[in-house]
Formats: sequence, C-alpha cells, structure tokens
Amino acid sequence: MSRLGRDYLQVEYYTDGYFPDRNIRFVAVDDCVDSDDGENELAPFRNVMNEMYARDISRKVRSSHRLLGNAGEPVSQPPYGYLKNPRTICKTIEIDGKPVKSRASAAIPRIYRIKFQRDIYKGLRSLEKSVKANDKDNSGLDLLSLEMFENIAYVMAKHADPEVPDTPEDRLDGFNTFSIYQILPQIIDLWGLNVQTESEPKKTSPD
Repeated sequence: MSRLGRDYLQVEYYTDGYFPDRNIRFVAVDDCVDSDDGENELAPFRNVMNEMYARDISRKVRSSHRLLGNAGEPVSQPPYGYLKNPRTICKTIEIDGKPVKSRASAAIPRIYRIKFQRDIYKGLRSLEKSVKANDKDNSGLDLLSLEMFENIAYVMAKHADPEVPDTPEDRLDGFNTFSIYQILPQIIDLWGLNVQTESEPKKTSPD
C-alpha cells in the first residue's frame, strides 16, 4: 500500500473510487490486499500508519541533519565540480570503555592557544616523543606533559561535543582511567588525517 502513496486520503480516493469506477484491479502483495476479494477492513488503518511513518522518518532525518550541522559536519552535497574531503576530522575514541568524540579542525589550535597559552602542534610533537621514550608499565612522564595531554584531549572533545563539561577537571571526573598511552596515538592519528597532504616525489634527472 505504501508504494501507491503516503497520503492516506489520496490512496483511499484511488482504492475506493477511482479504481472501482474504471474496473481496475488493485493488488498489494505485501499487504495481502486484492480488490477482487472485496473490501479490506485493515487497508484504511495501513494507509494511516504509512503516512505517520513517512512523517516520523522525515522528522528524524531533519533532526539528524541539524545535529550534524551543529557539530560542523557537512550535510549537503558540494557544488558541481567539487568533491567532499574524504578524510574525516572527527573520530570516536574509546576512553575507559566509553566512546568519546574528538575533533581536529583549524579552530582548535587557536582555542587551545587562547585557553592555555600554548601551541598545540608543539605540544603534540613533544608528547609523542615523550611517550615513545617511556615505558607504559613504568612511566616517567612529568606532570607538565600529563597536564598538556589532558588539556589537548579536553579541547578536542569539547569542540566535538558541546555537552562535555566546561573544565578539564570536571571532564576527568567522568573516567576511572585516562591513559595517555592509549589515547594519545589516536589523537595524533586524527591530527595526521587532518593535516595529511598528498604529494608526488620529485623526479630527479639522471646523472
């Protein structure tokens, strides 16, 4: 029945008036409706449910697009001749068994610099070297490095989800563990996807 139409008044017009007046047989296999069998008492209810289903799906799609738009994700097709960036700048990271969204964008270095008076790129490079130079089971990371890591992770999560608490301290209260060795590689990978460029090696002339 839904293939005939979603407006139950229009569907009823065809099934109860237009088709019988012109001796047209109407069959809806999935709904077990055949006009040759006479009037189907459930058909009007199916028509109403089909229209309600379409309205519900429409509301859900609009809500989904609105959430994506508020998060900075593109929700429309690019202009003719352009392609969407195939690399995502938003990633779900698992922290203490919980899925946490993190975002890398051009705005984050500025936000981080204003809030913490530090350069996020220098901080990430420093943290990456420190993590590689230390053992997971016997960490020798200093408190400044750990604080830097927590602040970077906080800014990226806050930018991806406005519902994140307003301070790093309040955010950390929601986790039992917050391991730099598990989270930092994922954050660095996310930034790598964001700043990665494609280039061809330069051809060198033979000697």
